[in-house]
Amino acid sequence: MALDSIIKKPFYIGNFVFIGAGLVLSIVCGILEKSDIAGITWALMVLAVMFLAFVGWTMVTDKTSKYRHVILCLDVFLLSQLFGNINFYISSNVAALQAMSSGLIVVFIGLIFWIFVFGSSSEYVEWGITQSSIVGGGIHEMSNASGISSLVRKETGARTFSIPAVLRSVALYSYEASEDDPTEMSFVKGEVLDILDCNGKWWQARRADGAIGIVPSNYFKILDE
Repeated sequence: MALDSIIKKPFYIGNFVFIGAGLVLSIVCGILEKSDIAGITWALMVLAVMFLAFVGWTMVTDKTSKYRHVILCLDVFLLSQLFGNINFYISSNVAALQAMSSGLIVVFIGLIFWIFVFGSSSEYVEWGITQSSIVGGGIHEMSNASGISSLVRKETGARTFSIPAVLRSVALYSYEASEDDPTEMSFVKGEVLDILDCNGKWWQARRADGAIGIVPSNYFKILDE
């Protein structure tokens, strides 16, 4: 995501400021009572600062789709460690340590917000992440065994929106999409498609006109870079 796109998202900017304020409060209070602060707490706050910088970097450089799982794993790890530290320092009789605990609580709340951002399927497309779990091969292969998945596929037919391509491939044969499956996409022999998700027997692909749908993988050959 470009920097100008982030600026248009006040909640994201606000969360950066929110977490940053919590870290500043925690660090300042920790310095005031540094003799009572465990080394692991300092390491945790440094890691939180690095995590915040990492999330900002992935957004500015448009790499959120590539590092989304890393962000979520680090986020959950920080939350688990913060919980123990908050519980330890909030029970202290020292005002500075209680204030530091308040700062850690602020960071904790901000990290929960990132889980909703990067863990929500509605945010995947916004941040350049394909909804492969919905319109990719996995659901299509399950459709024969479950009538429920057909309800999902009716809402996710071939449509046009911008998603970064993963691979380019050429059709070895022509294929006519099934009328019973709106997510399938027709193509002709020799047509070059952008492959957005190549997991499973059915791939999520995009035609030159921008239409997106699923295609059988055995009908295609990946083009060399």
